[in-house]
Amino acid sequence: MKLFFLVVLLLQLQNWPLANAYNYCDHNENICAPLIRKHFICSLEAELPPLFNRTTLLLSMPDTYALRDLILEYHNKFRNRVASGLLIAANNQTFPPASRMRELIWDMELAYTARIHAKTVSFKHSLCRSVQRFRNVGENLSMTFSTGKLSTIADLLDATLLGMFNEYLLIDDPASVPNDLDFITFLPVKCTELKGSNQALQVMNRSEIIKMIEKLWAYRRNAAD
Repeated sequence: MKLFFLVVLLLQLQNWPLANAYNYCDHNENICAPLIRKHFICSLEAELPPLFNRTTLLLSMPDTYALRDLILEYHNKFRNRVASGLLIAANNQTFPPASRMRELIWDMELAYTARIHAKTVSFKHSLCRSVQRFRNVGENLSMTFSTGKLSTIADLLDATLLGMFNEYLLIDDPASVPNDLDFITFLPVKCTELKGSNQALQVMNRSEIIKMIEKLWAYRRNAAD
């Protein structure tokens, strides 16, 4: 009886994603409207070819809870620094403190689309990356190079996320940060609520390893005071 229950449970879990899958290529429900563009999932080869047309996927890191927690820990640490009102930018000015900046949480659909994007090893921005719940989705890309031993996940995050966050030092007036910033400072300043991320390793030749991390998120404007 226990074995039968386990088999039934596994079958149900196997079928669950299929029953809840979303067809991003359904033209009757254009998720990219009003842009009237194809979703990047529907045109992977044409829109996101491999970098230099010769980069190949080496491996993709498993989407484990430990990895999710680590990535969220990094982003929420950045969020806390900006929200505190103590982060000092250029000209010795501080970012204004935030009173409605929520903590980031993981979003499964964003993580799913991010994984598909990362596996293209294209290192190229997609045109339409909307998902069911969020039609205004941001996207940051980062890449590091290494010819030696593979780094730890923490080293990889330091080299990518920390580097992007430190671009806050380029801002002269934190009180008038433009809305179209395309690096990680924009994430905590504008309040990201749901986060999806994926990492992929890609290789160009035998001696050179490219590490790429891609992040997708949905954001709401004017969420930080």
